[in-house]
Amino acid sequence: ISTTLRQSPLDIKLRAYCDANFVRTGDGKDTIGYIIYLGPHLLAYKSKKLKRVTRSTGLAEILALIECVDVIKGIKLLLSELGMKVRTTVWCDNQTAIDVTLAKKHTKLVNQLTLDELCVRQEFLADDMELKYIKSAENPADLFTKNLEKGTFRKHRRVLVEKPTLKSKN
Repeated sequence: ISTTLRQSPLDIKLRAYCDANFVRTGDGKDTIGYIIYLGPHLLAYKSKKLKRVTRSTGLAEILALIECVDVIKGIKLLLSELGMKVRTTVWCDNQTAIDVTLAKKHTKLVNQLTLDELCVRQEFLADDMELKYIKSAENPADLFTKNLEKGTFRKHRRVLVEKPTLKSKN
């Protein structure tokens, strides 16, 4: 990480992938997960079962975004105290969650959002944070939220244990 931190502030990039697994059986609680990279370095990852039941896939994905963005805000605060500006791209595989978060679409889902969830919208409206779509098959955060086929599991596992081959188009 030391070589990344010595680069000029414009070269500091965070890249994050988040996902949710909407559950309609059992206790009805969804699993969410995220992966965060600072440059090519794996910085943080998490998988957790939500404490609340959601009514839709879109809402579960928004909750995954909230968890991910909270961690990103902490990382950015630390780096800003070191005098660095960080550009961030967050990848999500649910277009409805992206549209609602960026206020591009008003759906029944918007009525279910809490104040915390609406605050995340402000983060993405800032100039230094983007929210982009990624196909589910390419989203390494699926590793933390779904039972994957062996080949898909191995592909996403390689992203965690080796230098990532995924290139974001910033």
